[in-house]
Amino acid sequence: MGCQGPVGPLLPPHFSLAGDRLLGHHVTTAASAWAAIEALHASQSRAHVISTRMALATASKGAASVSDYFTKMKSLADDMASAGRKLEDEELVSYILTGLDSEFDSVVTAVSTRVEPITVNELYAQLIAHE
Repeated sequence: MGCQGPVGPLLPPHFSLAGDRLLGHHVTTAASAWAAIEALHASQSRAHVISTRMALATASKGAASVSDYFTKMKSLADDMASAGRKLEDEELVSYILTGLDSEFDSVVTAVSTRVEPITVNELYAQLIAHE
């Protein structure tokens, strides 16, 4: 009945075992239980990273203010960082520029043709000034 150690169950009572299976993995030791839990967490983390990247790639400013758009994009970047995939400024700047409408074409052109990369804070200042 479940996975037993030398002095009792290897897992706390809130984990459900069906026979010796946990999350679809054969569990015989605490180490194999942790491996199953880590595998589940890794797949959920990968799915979250993919979902967040898609949100970044498809985000658009639309009718939102520059401030609201930046808050949304920074929040998505923070989600990536919390998943262990910190975005560099240059990558976040690219996502932000991609979501701007034609009203900001002059800013996009100016930023894209710079020799030195722009920081996220500098981009914010330019977009606020343009708005």
